[in-house]
Amino acid sequence: MIGSRRTGTPARLALASLAAMGATAASSPASAQRPRPPVRSDEHRAPPLQLAPIPPALDDVPAVTVEIETRSGVGRGQAVQRKTITRTRDRVHVGFGPGRPEWLFERNPTDGRRMSAVLIDHAHRALIEYDESELRSGGLGRGWADVVSLGAPPEALAQLTPTGRTRSMAGFRFAEYRPRPASSGPIGEIWWSEPAGLPLRMTSGRGRRDQLRLRHLRLEVDPALLRDPRERFPDYSVTGIADSREVHHDGQDTPRGASR
Repeated sequence: MIGSRRTGTPARLALASLAAMGATAASSPASAQRPRPPVRSDEHRAPPLQLAPIPPALDDVPAVTVEIETRSGVGRGQAVQRKTITRTRDRVHVGFGPGRPEWLFERNPTDGRRMSAVLIDHAHRALIEYDESELRSGGLGRGWADVVSLGAPPEALAQLTPTGRTRSMAGFRFAEYRPRPASSGPIGEIWWSEPAGLPLRMTSGRGRRDQLRLRHLRLEVDPALLRDPRERFPDYSVTGIADSREVHHDGQDTPRGASR
């Protein structure tokens, strides 16, 4: 299973659209600074989160490739990202463009509510593996439902009311939902398709400043992107807790066990 080895807290790479838009993941690419999770003892890991069962609409989603655009913030400080997502019922690949980092999320085959992930860092020819606790602590998703739904988990949708308006894309019908009066849920507006298990548009986050837009949708996937990254990139190093580096207050990296 992907992510069988363990690392520390996740790299600060923008993936808010796959977890919860407005999460505290930053937008700098892995090529700007290699992710170096701090060493953390297993005894300090967060306990497993109690997760609700996956609803049927997200348990067996159609295999699709989508191109999405996310916007976070307002004015000159607004960050815009485009991502290509390849999704099947048990894996989700996220690409940011040629030469940029990639993510591969895998559903836990024993407990389908849970997941693990690998960050593919091409700049440093490295594979950095994350378990569920590390993904959750980095704001990248609490469980499989967050990722497979592109950030629209069932409990958030349950707080919304349909308006009766609909739109279509690639043969799927998307219905508009808005918050109930006095609702304080994470989603402000969403166009959602239950058969597709996807949002067409969504606003969320503090002040409803985060936006997601589905630009293209096709009912096909590239199987190569869903392969185990260790098979795709056999020459890349695999980063685990034993070879993590500590980042000290002076900004210098010291290999674990080396003298300071």
